[in-house]
Amino acid sequence: MKTWGGPETKTYYTPDGRVVHKVPSMVEYSVRQEDGTMKTGQRDRNYDYGLLETPPATPKLHCSHCDKWHDTEDEISECEKHQQEVVERGNKMLGENKDRVSLLEEKVDAMMSAQEKILELLEKR
Repeated sequence: MKTWGGPETKTYYTPDGRVVHKVPSMVEYSVRQEDGTMKTGQRDRNYDYGLLETPPATPKLHCSHCDKWHDTEDEISECEKHQQEVVERGNKMLGENKDRVSLLEEKVDAMMSAQEKILELLEKR
């Protein structure tokens, strides 16, 4: 795709078949092969994010829970259950931390009132 001024964009496809126009993100890489030699070159980082060079023959389903792609509806429902478990664990931890914070606030209030009483007694001397 030709752009006016600015970097040249390339057409990519998502695994669910949508068309995306992005600037190629070329990076240098080096990999040690099994025989001990180093292979170096350039690669497009956009392929690491799941983008494809050609439209997919069998489009995958987009998951709104993890913002990735799955092959079947069953995988999407499993992903949803997993996300719900993660949220429940986070809420449980948050609740535990709220209890701890309220206990600490009570202790600090008690210490502050004790400090004020001590200062009053010292001023009366």
